[in-house]
Formats: sequence, C-alpha cells, structure tokens
Amino acid sequence: MCARVACRVDRRGMILVDIILAMSLAAFFVAIFSSTIYSAEQSFERAHDSVATSTADGGNVSLGLASPFHVPVSDMPYCSDDFMGSSSVSTTPAITPVISTISLPISPTIPLTHLEVRNNTAFISTDSAVASDPDLFVVNIGTVGKSIFVATSSSIISSINTGPGIATFSLVGKRIFAAAASAAAQLHVIDFLGTQTGITSLSQPFLENKYKLPLPYATATPPYATAISFDSVGSANQSVNSRIFLGTEKWDGDEFDTIDVTNPSFPAWTSGFEIGSKVNDIVADSGIAYIANAGTDQLIDTAGWRFSPTGWSRQEGESVSIRGGRLILGRTSGGYNIITDPELFVFATTSATKDIPGGVYGIIQDDNHIYAITHQTSQELQIFDLALSTSTVFSLPTQPQSITCDGDTIYVLSNTSPNIYAIKFAH
Repeated sequence: MCARVACRVDRRGMILVDIILAMSLAAFFVAIFSSTIYSAEQSFERAHDSVATSTADGGNVSLGLASPFHVPVSDMPYCSDDFMGSSSVSTTPAITPVISTISLPISPTIPLTHLEVRNNTAFISTDSAVASDPDLFVVNIGTVGKSIFVATSSSIISSINTGPGIATFSLVGKRIFAAAASAAAQLHVIDFLGTQTGITSLSQPFLENKYKLPLPYATATPPYATAISFDSVGSANQSVNSRIFLGTEKWDGDEFDTIDVTNPSFPAWTSGFEIGSKVNDIVADSGIAYIANAGTDQLIDTAGWRFSPTGWSRQEGESVSIRGGRLILGRTSGGYNIITDPELFVFATTSATKDIPGGVYGIIQDDNHIYAITHQTSQELQIFDLALSTSTVFSLPTQPQSITCDGDTIYVLSNTSPNIYAIKFAH
C-alpha cells in the first residue's frame, strides 16, 4: 500500500495526464472538423460554378443529392440566368416555348401540392384525404434535350407516407424539410438511406424526425403548417447556422416561426412572431425571410419592412420571389377583378405593378424576364419584362399549382391532374 499523500499525488498526476490527453484529442477533432467543413464548402462552391457554366451552355449537371449539408446552402434550384438563351432585354419573348406534358404514374384522386426538380428527378408532395396514400413521391421524369423535353412518361423511384399530408417543402441537398398539414407535428424532416449520389440514393426515403411548434398555452389548438423556406448562414471561418422559416394557418400562437436545423435530426425552436393571418409563401435571401400572407400587410420581411396594398380585404398575398435584389409579390384576385387592385408587384430600383384577373400563384425569374402562373383561363403562363410593361401569354391545359425550374427548363405542376408541364425555349 502507498502512503495517503503519495497516492493523492499519483491520482492528481493521472488526472492531469487525462486532461492533457483530452485537450489534445479535442484539438485534433476540431482541426479535422474545420478542414472537413472548409473542403465541403469549397466543393459546394465549385459545384455551384459548374452548374452556372453548364446552364449557360444549355447542359445539364447532376450535383448529387448526397452533397454535404452543413455548409451555407440554399433550397433554391440552380436555374438558367436566361431561359430564352439571349442576353438582350426584349420587350416580348421572341421565342415560343415548347411545352411538353409529363404524365405522372400517380392516382388522379391524390391532390398534388408542390414540385421541385433536380437533374430530371421530380419531388412531388401531396395532401390526400386517404390515410394510406403517400405524402411524397420521387419520380424519374425522363431526359432533357437541348431544345425540347424528350421523354413524356415517368416512373416512380420511391414514395413515403409520413402520416398527414404535406402542404409544401424545401429540398436541401439530400434532405426534405416539409411543412406538414398536421396539428401533431408541423415540421417533418425526410432523409434518404445510403451515401451514394444519384438515383440509387433516392430509393429509400425515411422520416428522420418530426417537430411540433410550442403552444402559447396548454389548451391551444395547434395549427397546420402552410409555408416553408430554408436559410443557412456562415462560412468556413465561422459557425454555420441552418434555419427553417415555417409559416402556419392563423391560430392563437405565432404564424411565423424560426427553427434551428443545424443538426437536422434535432430541430429546435428559436423565435417566432404573430402575423395575424395565414402565411401562404416564404422565401429566404441573405438571412432575411420574405413572407406573403393573407393579412393587411400582405408582404412582410423579418427586417421590419411591411407592404399593405389596396384590396387586402379581398385578396391574399400568395407567392413571393426574389432574385438579385428584385422582390416580387403575387396575390390572388379575390374572386372578382378590380383593375386598380393589381395582382403582381415588383420592388426593385424601379417598382411596377400589373393587373392579372386570374391571380398569381407562383413566380420564377431570370435576368431579363418574370414568369408567372395564373388561374386566368387560356393565359395560365404569363411572361413579362422586368418593368411589367409588356407581356406574352400562353395556355396550359390545366390550372397550375406550382412552378419551379432546373437548368434551362421551367416546370409547372398541375392542380387538376397528375401531370407536369416541361417548358423549354428552343435556342
């Protein structure tokens, strides 16, 4: 046996050695983690540059849906800077689009809610009244040619039933953050099994986690989620914070909430504020969220700016888009049209408005034009110059539900049938 003082000294020495060893290991892992984050961010930036170059050439590049997650990324698709292939700011589109119908192998009884496309793979959410129906489909929609969409058929890669329906979603890397039409949990996080890139990694979706918004009081009735957007800020030299901006129906709590998803397996509520009405759309840009809603202030941003147009008592802020500092709001017509209460608003160096009797239900932009989907019969696709001074209209064989883009192709999801319409401009 050792003397009591000697044993105490030995134990203190061992503890000191343990502390030094732990600090060394911690420094080692921090160095590895920082290097990994930096490499991941560089890979993301290189992929972004590659897509921009390829899109300008009319090509099509796969980013790989298993790309690193914890880097500053966006849920915005990579799309052409000019879908018409011309840098000139023409007053009216000189090129007539080729519109191809992609028939989806989905039951026409299932309501389709939102569409995103990445590298010829469509992600489609649904909100069916039948409990056994899938809430998300992953569909191979064929091959994009240089001037037309080649395939008009499609095949289901996978699907998932999350329980309730999905109102809309954000596709970020290989994860989907879904605004769930559920009072039990308003945010659903969907991931895919496997680490490979490409189609093989999309065959096994699973529900990674669900998150329920905090109640303002114990007996409050929880809302359904209605809108969502993803935002990530930071760099290789600072911590990266990833957030979900979630909108809901009008209820007794906050209709706009910010949820930390830096660790997507463990979402955490960080803040919220009351809109006073249903949130219909959210888009995030440079750390600021822009919120289209059904209230008096039909467009709000999280920096404190509010916009209250005339006609707010009949019309709702329905869709919002931002590109290069150009912010656009689309809203419903309110059931009947009043010319002095426009449905399309552009906020830029020079602001503009446009009366669209069918209301605006989705917007995308390129450097020279604004593309809007409306419920105006035989004018479901409308293309404007940036000043909204001129437009060209095209008929779609459907009432449109959602609009998105991938590369140099615009995609419109039907609200009345299981179809996607691929829109390309022959260059």
